[in-house]
Amino acid sequence: MINLSDILDQKIAFLEKHLQSAIFERDHSATPMESHSDKSRQLAEQMIDSLNDEKKRLLSLKREIKNVLPVLFTLSTPVGDKQFSLVPKGLGGERTGDITLVSQDSPLGQKLTGSKVGDDIDLNGSTFRILNIR
Repeated sequence: MINLSDILDQKIAFLEKHLQSAIFERDHSATPMESHSDKSRQLAEQMIDSLNDEKKRLLSLKREIKNVLPVLFTLSTPVGDKQFSLVPKGLGGERTGDITLVSQDSPLGQKLTGSKVGDDIDLNGSTFRILNIR
């Protein structure tokens, strides 16, 4: 089964690594007094702000998903059977093993919500049949 908390922990660890790198870059760049044309410090500061914002978003999402169990769908697609896991907004668009994470607010996620085994889903000119839900 997919552990959403582990996925978020990996994303947060990845962000932390890049955050530390951006902080190092900022701290070792020329100050505005030392160089009027070097924008390295300013760019590093913007990167730090962006990474911190994303980290806050992921930590908030981690608190929200504590009691969420992802739903796993097996769909018959034009290229064979595929597995999709319906996950909360902000976690879709990735693969973990042979399972594609699909956000609940995506077009496919919206069609999967409330569907049942045997239903056909039309999306972007293709038809998918739900073979299994667990």
